[in-house]
Amino acid sequence: MTARLICLLLLSILTGPLTASAPASDDCADGFRHINDDGYREEHYMARTPDCVPGGTRLDTTALQALLAEDPSPVLIDVMAAQDHILPDLERGWIPGDERQHLPGSIWLPNVGLGWIDDEIQRWFAERLRRHSGGERDYPLVFYCLQDCWMAWNAVRRASRLGYTNLYWYADGIDVWIEKELPTVTAEPEPLRTRD
Repeated sequence: MTARLICLLLLSILTGPLTASAPASDDCADGFRHINDDGYREEHYMARTPDCVPGGTRLDTTALQALLAEDPSPVLIDVMAAQDHILPDLERGWIPGDERQHLPGSIWLPNVGLGWIDDEIQRWFAERLRRHSGGERDYPLVFYCLQDCWMAWNAVRRASRLGYTNLYWYADGIDVWIEKELPTVTAEPEPLRTRD
């Protein structure tokens, strides 16, 4: 656990609920390759990640468990990409594929953590965040995928640019959660389109 995280947890105990620190500067990814002009990791998503993320706070499993005990409890957002699990279909939306697990209470927003997303996915991401936060830009949102996966890092940065201010990056990811024998549930993607 980093010294910064320990300080945040101690401050939380002394002063009340854990809140996001000031957004990290854009130099979080300095020295890392494959960052596009918009500041998102665009390829090689499974690689060593930075210690910080612009607009959010990095969490390990212990810190996430503490945050989940807070009131209000954060929205957990799984951003694992659709590849190898589900495929987007232009007419029907997401087509389920292989079963996968994620943290209980999570919503799964596939592909929102890719380095480049099209306008439709960008609008869908913004709408889903608005819906699950109740329109409150300071509602706590936790993004995750796997350990050493840039997709959650990208998603935090993207949410920050949409105006959300209480953002967390669960950098340990679902694989560390499972290693610690913590509960999981079967992941189901949020609908890409709503039926009229």
